[in-house]
Amino acid sequence: RARLALRARTLGADLAALTAGTLEAHVHWIERRARTLALGASPVEVGAIVGPALASAGAAVVLTSATLATSGRSGGLGFLRERLGLAAEAAEAILPSPFDFTTQALTYLPMQMPDPGDPTFPEAVAAEVRALAMRSGGGAFVLFTTHRNLEAVARRLEGLPFPRLMQGDLPAAALLGAFRARRDAVLLATAGFWEGVDVPGQALRLVVIDKLPFSPPDDPLESARAAALRARGQEPFRALALPRAILHLKQGYGRLVRSESDRGVVALLDPRLCSRPYGKAFLDALPPAPRTRSLDDVARFFAADT
Repeated sequence: RARLALRARTLGADLAALTAGTLEAHVHWIERRARTLALGASPVEVGAIVGPALASAGAAVVLTSATLATSGRSGGLGFLRERLGLAAEAAEAILPSPFDFTTQALTYLPMQMPDPGDPTFPEAVAAEVRALAMRSGGGAFVLFTTHRNLEAVARRLEGLPFPRLMQGDLPAAALLGAFRARRDAVLLATAGFWEGVDVPGQALRLVVIDKLPFSPPDDPLESARAAALRARGQEPFRALALPRAILHLKQGYGRLVRSESDRGVVALLDPRLCSRPYGKAFLDALPPAPRTRSLDDVARFFAADT
């Protein structure tokens, strides 16, 4: 009863703060969901909260991840340090990967793809997914940035000669279990499968990413952070949108090689990697796997494992 009363008081205080809009340096937002309405408030700058909390922890704090650096293979951690408000004296180190990406992975960039905003993009993605899956024999994650793209491509993959699993058909854990149990399944998924998913071995040997994972431009929190950067004389795309997307792409790429014996192909279908100046920043941040624009090279890579 005491815990219930405490929870009720906490919810009441949160609701009062949200409706009054009195939380400073926060973005207040409303989200309509299928059956509910969500109210929220998020800090524009998390560094002012996280930095002091880490400094006052009273013990050593170690932050580790395979996807913290944004600028090149030996890249820098400046974006992370700034976002988390880390003190200048905080030590940093970037260690080499235990995996040999030069032999374990291949990065495929198709020769011709329409711009992601083109109405023909889902059809082109479906054609590439089909061609790649036929060469890998399935065993594929197809990662999308939006549910709309996922559904548009899924409709065009009818008749694919492999078990097709889709996010939403089953709970995430059950979906992943069904994928692991097969060697030829093709799983279509969005944000929840870009990170924190571990499928070592031959069950996963192909990762396809439809487009660069930039945050939606109309997201209220991202808009507020962009405005804060402009107020400080910084350019939001270079200071925020680009490094965030690079980290997210690295997380998606990282679904492939999970052990020293894994081998596979990562297909990046967004033509902006090769047509826009910022594409080089993405490619330089990825593991040093060989790159190809030829499906024949993809077929040869998989044939070497048979």
